[in-house]
Amino acid sequence: MICNPTGVYGPVDLPNLSRINQLLFDSARGRLPGMVHSQYDLVDARDVATGLYLAGEKGRTGENYLLGGHMGSLLQVCRLAARRAGKRGPRFAVPMGLLNAAIPVIEPIGKLLKNDALSRAAFNKLTVSPAVDITKARTELGYDPRSTETTVNEFVDFLLGSGRL
Repeated sequence: MICNPTGVYGPVDLPNLSRINQLLFDSARGRLPGMVHSQYDLVDARDVATGLYLAGEKGRTGENYLLGGHMGSLLQVCRLAARRAGKRGPRFAVPMGLLNAAIPVIEPIGKLLKNDALSRAAFNKLTVSPAVDITKARTELGYDPRSTETTVNEFVDFLLGSGRL
């Protein structure tokens, strides 16, 4: 059987953060003035672990299970992180047309900084997220991902508790 998680995020060991966690971290520090206006399915890493366990216990051979979380606005998720940390979150949505026009300038800067988050591929990943239906994992496995707000709050609390914020 195969399990496919969507955008994995949430409380993690430091120092390396995923791109989504880095966005939330930057938001919680009040360092993200704007955010791409897009929808993305995000799932807590702990829910992925639970889903994998459930698939091992209840999954059927040859089946594929989508381990998603909740589809939401990246702008709103970043604002949740900032609010939890007591900071001002992203104030505006960056239009995709503006971002696409700026890529020829941003991408070389990313290469100089050795930051692959500043690349066309990274921006495309943030803006292209298909609808995810986790009904099969819910019904066959008993999979039940926690809310986005819970994960974001616990991630920011984790950062605060680890001294990163």
